[in-house]
Amino acid sequence: MTPLFIILIGLVFLLGATGSFSAHAVDIIWPILLILLSITKWAGNSCKCCKAV
Repeated sequence: MTPLFIILIGLVFLLGATGSFSAHAVDIIWPILLILLSITKWAGNSCKCCKAV
């Protein structure tokens, strides 16, 4: 899941640099992508005993 979010963050910055997105949209989107990345990493790191249930 992590490579997908890295690609998405890269695309957001690329589109912002080329003018496809406004600078304001990029300022809003990249923190949201980082929060989603953190949530998926946190949810995926549960202990093995909890996954067996």
